[in-house]
Parts: sequence; structure tokens; C-alpha cells
Amino acid sequence: MRVDLFDYFLPAHRIAQEPRPRGTGPLLVLDRATGDATHRQFAELPELLRPGDLLVLNDVRVRHARLYGRDAQGRLVEIFLLESLDSERQRWLALARPGRRAKQGWSIGFEGGIAAVVEEVREDGKREVRFDRSLDEDLLQQIGHVPLPPYIHRDPAAPDRPEDRIAYQTVFAKKPLAVAAPTAGLHFTKEILEQIRLRGIAIADLTLAVGAGTFRPVMVEDTSGHSLDAEEAFLPAETLALVRATRRDAGRVVAVGTTVTRALEAAARLPGGLESDQDLRFSTDLFITPGFEFRAIDLLLTNFHLPRSTLLMLVSAFAGREKSPLLLFDPSLRSSGSESQTWLGLPEELRPFGNLRNSAVSEDPNGGSMSLRRNRVQASVALVLIGLLFGFQSVIGQSAQKGAASGVRVEGPLVNQNLAIYVVRGKGTDSRKYITLDEAMREKTVVLREQGTGSGQDRSQVNELEIQNKSDQWLYIQAGDVIQGGKQDRTIGTDVAIPPHSKPQPISAFCVEHGRWTPRSGGMAFESNTALLGNTKMKKSIQGEKNQSAVWAEVAAQEVKARESLNSNPNTSAPAALSTTGTYNAIVQNSEIRGERADYVNALLPQLEKRSDVVGIVVAINGELTAADVYASSALFQKLARKLVESYALEALLARKQAGASAAPAPPKTAAVSFLTEVSQATGKDEKVGDSLHRTTRESEGAVSYEYTDVDAGSQETGKLLHKNIVKK
Repeated sequence: MRVDLFDYFLPAHRIAQEPRPRGTGPLLVLDRATGDATHRQFAELPELLRPGDLLVLNDVRVRHARLYGRDAQGRLVEIFLLESLDSERQRWLALARPGRRAKQGWSIGFEGGIAAVVEEVREDGKREVRFDRSLDEDLLQQIGHVPLPPYIHRDPAAPDRPEDRIAYQTVFAKKPLAVAAPTAGLHFTKEILEQIRLRGIAIADLTLAVGAGTFRPVMVEDTSGHSLDAEEAFLPAETLALVRATRRDAGRVVAVGTTVTRALEAAARLPGGLESDQDLRFSTDLFITPGFEFRAIDLLLTNFHLPRSTLLMLVSAFAGREKSPLLLFDPSLRSSGSESQTWLGLPEELRPFGNLRNSAVSEDPNGGSMSLRRNRVQASVALVLIGLLFGFQSVIGQSAQKGAASGVRVEGPLVNQNLAIYVVRGKGTDSRKYITLDEAMREKTVVLREQGTGSGQDRSQVNELEIQNKSDQWLYIQAGDVIQGGKQDRTIGTDVAIPPHSKPQPISAFCVEHGRWTPRSGGMAFESNTALLGNTKMKKSIQGEKNQSAVWAEVAAQEVKARESLNSNPNTSAPAALSTTGTYNAIVQNSEIRGERADYVNALLPQLEKRSDVVGIVVAINGELTAADVYASSALFQKLARKLVESYALEALLARKQAGASAAPAPPKTAAVSFLTEVSQATGKDEKVGDSLHRTTRESEGAVSYEYTDVDAGSQETGKLLHKNIVKK
């Protein structure tokens, strides 16, 4: 089944960072048989259950599994404990961040004089780490931190707070075996549980050790290509007996959360399974998607879930896609239980359920859970369903103008930290082979210098340089290319295509080094900074506004962010200025920033390079669509892919300190498609750039598009779109 069927738009600002008191949130009740939904309060749950029902809880406790240590050079390293590998609890399977500081054989020191050695780095990136003493639960309580979900943002200096250690455990938690909470249970208070018992409703426990895989995004296009990490389950004989008795007496088995659902349904598939009169211990990687046959549960209590998540797929399987309404609410706090009732991301014609659409909108950022019922037993209550149970075919048709690629389609996103990349695939429309500025400079087939200096007449000016292509191929340069040398470092102000063996010609440029106007040892010539382009704001300033002051202001702003990033790391301290001349290249070339940027690039670039038909990307940073680049051919895109990813990685890295950055999920693919297409409908403003390209600027409410079209007279490429760059306003 296509993963994009489970996509929907989740605005970052609607993710609350503080839980409300337990049991005080709203409860959405959906009757699957009729499609009717009602809005209740979670405290009313006891009234919605019936005598003879069985409520099943996951009593696992969240281990303080996040440790912070330092490598031999004193740099901060996060070790996330997954499971103990020996009975002494000295050898652990763990995740490490950043991985480059936890290589095989390296030592890491922790609070209290505790030391560890990375014994092995597995193919999947997990580490086998040996500690110099047993990490029992008492010690982990002292030195470890609660592994809050990645969308709950905390100050890096205080990754959890005393109140978090209470709020992120259920009131019935017992066994410290999990690295994530069974979050549906977070709503319960002891008083609500007692009210349920007094109504003649039985309560039983099981244990599923929730693993880090619960946070792992689904990165494939089809659910058949995804698998879950195995998790250990324990079902006491008493719980199994209660399940059998409930089903025999026509009661309903109510699963509190997806973890209980997976444990019970996995047990039902074991030999003897639910009929066993002995305790059951087993490992399960059961992945539930639509079409799954439920054998154990009748009702499900669950939270709202992330787009494209395996949890959302499970809930959709239980609801039944064919009979489920398209419920898209505005989730403001997922794991802590908070939902408001605003429609999201769905066209009006696909919102058929007026009783929901017209319900009151709650602006409370801190409340709620949901419930959804199966058809087998008729009842007034249904436990809650959240999700986009409808698929969009994300294919962008060609416009009247010849497109940058034919019939392109959008896939993804590929996500690393706060950077999401959507892959644009299609058939290239440009047969011309180009050499890039980086290639030409390495091969010394391009001359780029201050105006007039080639003829001995220095006519240098800030916003114009002189370029000559001496190669046998067309030279392509894109707006934002950063070059260093001359009298000051510059960024190229427009896309340019220069024919082979050209004469010297002017090229637009903008200064990115405010404090220098004298040549370095290289004289008046330039060399390419092969790693980076200017950031999104800079590209908008040079192509649209053509404002040198705005470019200088953005370079200064980026240096402030870079210094904040360096100062946030206890192992580094930023100088008062990264450069005496204020050059953008000082940010690009800083070794610590380069190292952190590499984490993004190493995670994302290989997934682009292995695909032969990629013609572009759409980019989101901190949950907001930021930019897009689509090219005439896959061959041209692959030449530029590393530079693009490096550039957007730097932008994402410097944006990580913004409030809520780590909490913001990637927008759905449908939003990325809209970002690409909507601005194309706007009226364009045309101008010629150089002798071979025509630029059309289009502006919508939220974005600006710069379309570069080939106008080389007599060429078969005439009229074809070479590059489209879209930037948010």
C-alpha cells in the first residue's frame, strides 16, 4: 500500500510543548458503523464503557535511556540506550549522536566518572557499547534523561525537566523496559481507573517494551518495504484468562493504545495464543496496515498520530478505509494528549461530513484523545480515528510552457533532523550537456575576474564581474553560486548559460564580504567555493530585489546564527567575529559547522544520487516549505545535487536553534506539490539575462518563482525551461 495515503499537513505551531493535567482533555468518539462522531471529555470515558468490558493497559515504564557524555577531545556525545546485551547490564546496544564522535574503539566519559568504549559499529549505525560498571535502573535514574519524543522541544542544556519525568510516565507504569511511553495511557488518572472498576469493567495489564522504532519515520514509498524493530512482550496468564472470559461473555476487549493492540494481536497468532493458560513471553515485529484481520480487540483508545507513521497505519487498518470519514483535525500535542478540532489540508469537496466540519473549533493547545470502534459489537461509543485515509496522485502536469522536466512527480520526504527533502522525478527535456562552474574552475576552462582586469584596465565594481568560457561545452552557473577571491567574495546574481569558447562578458554579482576591497594573493581572479550556494533569503535578494544591502544584512544575520550554534556546544566557543572581513565563507568553512553539516549530507545525499531520474528537490526546514529547484535534466541535477544539499543543510543547521525547530514535522507531500505548482499560475514578469537565457519572475501569496528559459537563437532547446528556483517569501 502506498505510504502517501497516510499523509496530511501538520502545522508546527499546533504542537503544544506542555501537557495539560491528566484526564482533562477532549475525547473524540467515532462510531465506525455509522460514521457519526461526538465530542466528549476524556473524563467521561467510564460512562462510555459497559459492564463486562475489559480494559487492557501496557504497564511498561520509560527508562531514562538518554545519556550525555564526552569523547576524548571533550566534545558532547549523546548515547541513547536501546537494550542491554548481557545480564550484567554493562554491554548495551545504543544509538549515538553525532555518530562521528562515537567510532569503534573510541572512549566516552559520563557523569559520576563512568566510562564506556564503543566496541562495534553495526551496519545499521547502532553501537555496541561497553560500560565500566553495571547500569542498573537506580544509576540510570541518576545519570540518564527521559527520552522525550523528537517533536517535544526542550533546551539542549536541560533535555528533560523534573515535571517531564512525571508527565511522560503513565500512572500505572511498573517495569522500566521502554524507551518511549505507551502514550494512550498518559490520559488516565488513578481516579478514572477506579471509576472504571466501580462500573464493573475489568482492567488487565500486559507489557510491551516500546522501542526507538516508534520514532522511526517510514522512508519508503510502499508499506511492503518497511519493517518494524522487534519488541519484547509479556502477557500474564491472568490477562489471557480475562481476555478469553470477556470474549466468551460477549464483552468487549478495549485496547489502550497501539502497543496493547500489537501485543494482543501478535499473541493471537502464536500457537495456542490467547488460549494459553501460561504466561506468554515473545518478541514481535508485527506491522499492521489496512487489510489486517483483527482477532483480539474490539475497541481502540489512541492518540492522534504523525503523518506517514506506522501508528497511523494501524489505526487506519482498525477503522477500515472504506467506511472511515476523512477526519483531519489539528493536532496540537500528540503524545501528551492534546487535540483541537480544525480541518487541515483537505479540499472542501473531500470533506463530506458536515457534522464534523461545522463543529466548534477549539483553540486550546493542550487537550485530548480519540476512540474508535469495530463493527462486531453495536454500541454508542467508538474509539477515536485520526488520519488522512485518502490518497492524492502527486503528479505535476506540464504547463503551457515547456517544463523543466516532463510529467514530473514528487516523492518523499527524506528527513534528517529539521531538514526534509522531497524528491522530484521525471523525464529530462534538455539534451544539451553542461559543464558547471565548479567543474570549469577545476579544469581551468573558465576565467572569472574583476571587470576590465583582463585587459589591464581595472574597472572593478561590486555588482558586476567579467567571465569567459574557454571550454568545449556550454557553461551553466546558477544564482547564488558563492565564489571567493578578487577584491571581495561574491555570489552570482542570476542563472547564466554561456556558449563554448565565448568572449569575455559581464555577469551580475553581489558582495558577501563587506570588509574587504583589496585583492588577495590570487589577484583579481576568483575560485569557486564548491560546497555552497547562498541561502534562500540571499537568493531572493539577488534575483528579485537586487538589493546589495539586503545581502549584507543576511550575511550578518547568518554569522549571528553561526556564533549562536557554536556557543550552544559546550565544547566550542565562537570568537567575537568569525572573520575580520565579514565574509560568508567564514561560516561555510568553519570546521565545527562543516562537521555538523555533514550529518545532514551523509544521511540525505546518497538517497538522491542512487536514483537515475531525479530532476529536482523541494525543501522544508523546521516544518516549513522553504525552496525548490527543478532542472531540465537528471544529468544536470546530479552535477549540482551535492551543492544543493550542502547549502540547504547549512541553512537547516543554523535554523535549528529557532523555537520549536526540533518539534516541527515535515509537511505532507501534497503541500510540496502545491508549493511547486501554485506559483506557476501567477502572472510573470519577463527579462533577458545574458545572451542565452530569459528569466520569468512569478509571485504568489507565499512564494516567488524564478524561471530560466533557453533563448539561444536556432537551438533545439529554445523555449525550454532550464531551471526553476522557488523561494518562500
